[in-house]
Amino acid sequence: MFGLALQPRGALFSFPLISHLIESRANDNRVYGICYPLIRGRIMNPKSILLVLFAFLALLCAAQIAYYAPKLPDQVASHFRFDGTPDGYSSRMAFFVLYAVLMGFLLLCFLGGAWLLRRIPPSLINLPKKDYWLAPERRQETFAYLDRWLIILGGATVLFMLVLFQYIIMANLRGEGARMEHDLWVPLIAYLGFTAVMTVHLFLRFVKKR
Repeated sequence: MFGLALQPRGALFSFPLISHLIESRANDNRVYGICYPLIRGRIMNPKSILLVLFAFLALLCAAQIAYYAPKLPDQVASHFRFDGTPDGYSSRMAFFVLYAVLMGFLLLCFLGGAWLLRRIPPSLINLPKKDYWLAPERRQETFAYLDRWLIILGGATVLFMLVLFQYIIMANLRGEGARMEHDLWVPLIAYLGFTAVMTVHLFLRFVKKR
């Protein structure tokens, strides 16, 4: 479905259709001419990019559920020890309902966060040099940066959850020998490291006045 395929080992996403389009258009200047201003925010503002990004991730999550739900057994391993062996089980229905609710909650949090941030009192915003950066002449610039920050961190969080549940799904597709791959630590460490970098970047962006 939608050209979605994941390798059992490493659980890395592969999109044959998207890859084909990228390769066939790699040297097409028209694609660059459209994408560059799009990324730079000249065609779509940060709010629009946020909506498009999360709509894509939501569709990807829905495709993942629709494709794999019929393939899993009625009872699935849903929790694993550090050595990769399962120690908790749930029904297939409960597993995918939990997954859908969790992903919906994350999407709502980041979408709602971007919307709510501009509407809550400044006293509730935790930001270095808050009075300076939320002054009327810098307020718009500050919120534009925070919108982009939420887009990136939110997208990374939702993508990590997609990968995490894909690991669980692939483990259950092995039948009674369900076992989590040890290389789950790779995306976990990558996500935690990325989150740390984003947090430091946010702090450094606002810690000094211009």
